[in-house]
Amino acid sequence: MLVRELEQQVQELERRNAELRRELAERAREAEASRVAEAELRLMVDAMPQIVWIARPDGWHVYFNQNWMDFTGLTLEESLGDGWNPPFHPEDRGAAAVAWEQATRTGERYEIEYRLRRFDGSYHWMLGRAIPLRSDSGEIVKWFGTCTDIEELKQAQARIGDQARLLDLTQDAILVQDLEHRVVLWNQGAERILGWSAEEVRGRSLVQLIAPDGDQLASVMDRLLERGEWSGELTVVDKAGAEVVMEGRWNLLRHDDGTPRAALAVNTDVTERRRVEAALLHALEARATHDTLTGLANRALLFDQLELLLGQRHRTGVAVAFIDLDAFKSVNDRWGHRAGDQVLVHVAERLRETIRQGDVAARIGGDEFVVVGAADDPETALRLGERLADAVAGTTVVEGREVAVSASVGVAFVGRDEVVGADDLISRADSVMYDVKRHAAGGAGIEDAPAAGGARPA
Repeated sequence: MLVRELEQQVQELERRNAELRRELAERAREAEASRVAEAELRLMVDAMPQIVWIARPDGWHVYFNQNWMDFTGLTLEESLGDGWNPPFHPEDRGAAAVAWEQATRTGERYEIEYRLRRFDGSYHWMLGRAIPLRSDSGEIVKWFGTCTDIEELKQAQARIGDQARLLDLTQDAILVQDLEHRVVLWNQGAERILGWSAEEVRGRSLVQLIAPDGDQLASVMDRLLERGEWSGELTVVDKAGAEVVMEGRWNLLRHDDGTPRAALAVNTDVTERRRVEAALLHALEARATHDTLTGLANRALLFDQLELLLGQRHRTGVAVAFIDLDAFKSVNDRWGHRAGDQVLVHVAERLRETIRQGDVAARIGGDEFVVVGAADDPETALRLGERLADAVAGTTVVEGREVAVSASVGVAFVGRDEVVGADDLISRADSVMYDVKRHAAGGAGIEDAPAAGGARPA
């Protein structure tokens, strides 16, 4: 009986011993697996390009991967606890500490940019991030964090910022639109010229903004897609609805595979330049057809207008009044040519005020003026001459002095059926003017008949 009990106890001990050996072997396998997993994890963490760290719930750092030591030059022992803080840039250290304290207090995600000192004393921009590991009950167990070197990104952003500032310094309107005409980029030059801010236009149709009809921009885009570039002049409207003339230089932007993706446009506002050019052209044209001193038509324009009038098929009669100032030479001799010019300008103004719509007043040289207009008969033509003589007669102030002004006017008339050239008609009026000046200076006269050679005074 006793032997049997002993045998049973031995068997039980052997069974328990076997179970213990199996349990120990299982634990050994688990420990080895854990060791291997931890080694693999450390190897993986050390192979990561980022700095990796682990902290307790209260923020006390308990682990850094090798990248931290390689970057900062600190040992692991120097870095644990709160030893991680000294490498921070003095200007960023306080903000980083406050952000980390707030994260550990609230359990919120930690993310901040700061500068971290390298082992060689230089600073690199870092993006620091950390998230908490929580238990099933929601308690924070650990913090896992990374530091990512973003120095190259910061430098690229700085270069882009410099380029953006350069874009904004230029007076040109620089913009980028996609192939659907949606605005992608809009610099301050575009804001100044066209009135819209970048926030107002981004994503909106360029056609709807500055080219309501769309035809001009559609043509530009067709040429751009065909040739890859376009240059020319565009007339668009600004935010206030005013027309803006721009010289554009457009280039097609492409994807890496060569397919078109957007259009880059550099536009120079030439509105004022075109206005000045138009004014200059008008002035040049005026100088070619008008007297520069008085602004009246010159000899060339007078003859063109008179020939045109005489050549009309169903014209009325035509009157030509030749006007010559009396005693004008004495004004120049006594007070100088500047005073004489003032008298001529005064006479021109009086003629402009007197002639009818459709009449042409011209200065053809010196103190000689000619007025051409329609007339039904010689009496009407003579009345035109009389009005002109009366208009010129009077006084004007020159260099602070009153100067008497008068003119002798000779009138020639050609009926609707008479054929005569402009030269002949003006010569006839000139001849009559000399007759008037000899016999009744300061008045007007008209020829009796083209063949008579005399003048009939008013």
